[in-house]
This record gives sequence, C-alpha cells and structure tokens, in this order.
Amino acid sequence: MSSNFDHPAAFVAAEDLKLIERESETCRRTQHLTPALVDLFVRRRWLRVFIPREVDGDEWEWPDALRLLEAVSWADGGVGWALNLAAGGNIFAGYFPLALSQTWFSIPHAWVAGSGSVGGVAMAGPSGYRVHGRWPFVTGAPHASIFTVICRLESGSDKTIALALQPQHVRLEPGWDGLGLHSSATHAIVVEDAMVPAAHILPLDDLASHVQRPLYQLPFDVFAVPTLAASVSGCALRLMDDVVADERLAGASRDAVVATQEALGQARQVFYRALKSAWQEVVARGQMSHDHTRALFNTSRQLNRVAQQCAAVVYQQATMEVVMSSTPLCRRWCDLVTAAKHRLLRA
Repeated sequence: MSSNFDHPAAFVAAEDLKLIERESETCRRTQHLTPALVDLFVRRRWLRVFIPREVDGDEWEWPDALRLLEAVSWADGGVGWALNLAAGGNIFAGYFPLALSQTWFSIPHAWVAGSGSVGGVAMAGPSGYRVHGRWPFVTGAPHASIFTVICRLESGSDKTIALALQPQHVRLEPGWDGLGLHSSATHAIVVEDAMVPAAHILPLDDLASHVQRPLYQLPFDVFAVPTLAASVSGCALRLMDDVVADERLAGASRDAVVATQEALGQARQVFYRALKSAWQEVVARGQMSHDHTRALFNTSRQLNRVAQQCAAVVYQQATMEVVMSSTPLCRRWCDLVTAAKHRLLRA
C-alpha cells in the first residue's frame, strides 16, 4: 500500500496468514472451513474476542478486534467473512443471562451463526415459541454451536422476534451460489416445528445486556456496521495489493489503480480515526453520542463505497485474469463485490 498506516498483514502472524491462504481453496471447493482453520480460530482464541470475561472470553478492545478481522479478510475474503460473522455473533454472550451464556459460550469452539432475514414464524405457547421457517445466507452454519434467527410472531404479522436455537433443531441446505465468499461456509438453514424456550429470546431491538461494560451497551447495528466494514476493507486492500504488484500493469492503467489504492488508504484512516474516537467516548461515558454514531456509520459506508470503486477500477484496468474464475485475482475480486453488497453497509 502507498499509505504507511499499519498494513493488516502486520497484525497477524505470517504463518497464520499462510495457513489461511493455503487452506482457502479447499474451503471454496467444499464450502466448509477446513479442520485446520477451525483449529486456528480456536487455538488463537479469535472466536472469543467479543465474548465477555465472565464466560472465558477475551473481550478485546473493539478497534483491535476489527484490525484482526480485517487482517484475516486480507488473507482470504471468505475465511475472514466467516470469522467476522462468528466472532461478531458471539457478542450475544453478553446479551443472554449469565447462566445461559456460560452453558453456550464457555466451550472453546463457541460459534454463533445466524441470519438477519425474517425467514420464519414463531407461535407463542405456554413456555416459549414454536418455530418453523427457512433462512438463507447463514455464514459458518456447518460449524455453529448456536443459531440465531428472526421470526414473525405469527403469519402475516409485522411484529418480529429474534431467537437462539441449538443445532439439533436446524437442518442445513447447502447451495451458496453467490459470486464470491465461497470459502465462508455460507448455507441456508431450515427449522421445522422446533420448541424454543422463552429464555432464548435475543433482545436486539431493546438491548438489555447482562454485562454492563461498554462493548455490550452498544446497539447491535452500531456494533455490526463497522465490524462488517473491517472485512470489506481487508478484501479491498488485498485486491489492490495484488493488482499493483503485477508488473504488467503500466501507464495510465497503473496510475488509475494506484490513485484508487491511495483513496482506499485514506478512507481506511478516516474510518479507524472515527472508530477510535467513538470507542474512547463509549469507554469514558458508557454510551455513544449521536454525533459519534453518525460519524461511524458514515465512515464505515464511505469505506465500503471506496472499496466498491476499487473493484470497478480493477475490472476496468487489470488484465484478463480478473474475469478468469480459476485465478486468485478473480476470486479476490468476487469476494470483495459480494461482501460489499451487505445490506447494512449500503443503507
């Protein structure tokens, strides 16, 4: 990168980055993470960066955790996306009652997979909810220890509820057909007539976190948008690094790519400055002001827009490798444009 602002490759050990790259092709082919990568996530405790200390979590500082997610996404977009959604989902360990979180999240391979789509119906009963439905785009589904879903409270209702389900209630439907992120282990899930206790409600809209520390007091969308943007940043940085390293790129084509790479570096710096400032306020005051929230949303989505510009410039200026599906360059391009389409980043 032309910017000297802490390249993500410096944030994770070189041997870990090499392992991710080496295993990613098998992940694309099988649409599962390999045992070696699951072991890496567990051994490095990356799944635990947002889990509270009461449940054997590491509870990283938010900006540091995002640097990790960006770095893994730089190594491989799909693997980074899988880690992002799993580690990010594990923040729910701070939302549930402590006894329930200790049961679900104290295991080393605690892994939340879920969908933001309203894909099912929950019918209220004496002790909970009877749930059925289908949810697409559940990243990390083959590896999950807990699933989260959003349901309508009854057929035709506009009222929704978020619930946590255990794997025995879930059937996977393989068949992710996205342009990229094939190494993210993304699948659809189906639930048929599962009884879910009322204690398994996930309070996303009216957050009542059981851990009274800054990370767990953030509204979920305020947490999710920057966290997703970090993975998009990693995808874009790697794409631009690889294109600029191609000595065949010359003249006006190289100038256009380098200029866009510099714009990405600038957008990334602005994003991390906004993140640092917002996080300092949350740590000091226990909440985030409207101004900091707006700045964080704006810089996250601007970073996403610049990442999309990177994809457009690479498509225009790079060699034919960018459209040859067997090449690493094409795979990185596809990972970026797929990640950047996430609805939270385009609002």
